[in-house]
This record gives sequence, C-alpha cells and structure tokens, in this order.
Amino acid sequence: MFIVFVKVNIVKFITTLKLIADKLLYLSIMNKKLYQTTRHGALGALMDLYEQEAELLLETINNKLPNKEWAVIKDARTKDEDCRSYQTICQHIISAAKHYVELLTKGENPTYEMKKVGANLTAKNDFEPAFRAVLTQQAKYFENRWDMSDESIEAIVIKTGWGPIMNPETLLEHAVLHIMRHHRQLLKFIERSN
Repeated sequence: MFIVFVKVNIVKFITTLKLIADKLLYLSIMNKKLYQTTRHGALGALMDLYEQEAELLLETINNKLPNKEWAVIKDARTKDEDCRSYQTICQHIISAAKHYVELLTKGENPTYEMKKVGANLTAKNDFEPAFRAVLTQQAKYFENRWDMSDESIEAIVIKTGWGPIMNPETLLEHAVLHIMRHHRQLLKFIERSN
C-alpha cells in the first residue's frame, strides 16, 4: 500500500515539474519575443507584433502538437472546413497570410490580378518553413513602407472577400488577431487531447 502511495505521488510530482518547466519555457519565449521593437512606424509596430505572435504559434506547434495527430479530425461538427484539424487550421493560416499580400498589392494597384493562393501541408514539419517563407514575403512587401503617413495608409483601399473594407494598418491588425485566434483554437484541441 505504501509503495503504491509513493509511486502515485512521484508521478504527480514529475507531472507538476513538467508543467512548471513548460510554463518557464513559455515565459522565456514570451520575455524574448513579446513587445520587442525592430521596426518603426504604425505598420512596423504591427509587423513586429505579427511576427511575435507567429513565434508563439510556432513554439506551440513545434513543442506541443503531436505529429501523429496532424491530420486527425478534432472538430467534426464545425461547418468551417479550415477548422477541423491541426492540418487544416495551419493550412488556413498560411493561405490567409499569402492572401494578405495579394490584398495589399491589389489595394495599391487596383488593376492587379490577384493570384489564387493556398497551402498543402501533408506533415507538421511542412508548416514552419512555409510559414516563415510567407512571413518573409509579407515583411518584404512592407520594406520602404514602414514610415507611411496615416494619410497614405488610409488612402489604400483594400476590399476583402469577407466583407470589410480595410487599409494596410487595419489588415495587419486583423492578421495579428487571426493568428491569435487560431493559436487559441489549436491550444484547445491540444488540451482536449491530453
């Protein structure tokens, strides 16, 4: 009886230590990433926040999301095909990030023919390189635009496919929250799996 009691308590202790280590790792990443400023201007501030949220998302995907569950349906009841599994959510995040560049380009050049964009991630390991590539594409788009005046930003009209009319600043704000929202969704799926 005593041995069983000791074994149970050792398991609880190890589990608690693991939770503490996970929290310390998370806080360390947050401390390094959150609210660092590498750019200037309104668009620069939003791009910094976007990249910081991206790093937090990557930390979750790389360290908490099980490889074997990548394509497993986690929400069979949702009507949104992009929100059924880790795979579909991550494909949606990348597709949306690519689409933002298309929308920004179209906003500056109304005659631009937008490309159809998407992502096909067959394995979890496909996500990070694809996501980093689109983050680089977005940052490259904004090069030499960080110091745009409010008037210049507001003069760019972006008609989204989901309803609102935006400008580069409001589109970047949307992009930051888009990652946060889907990151939260992934964390809920992970929590239910444990």
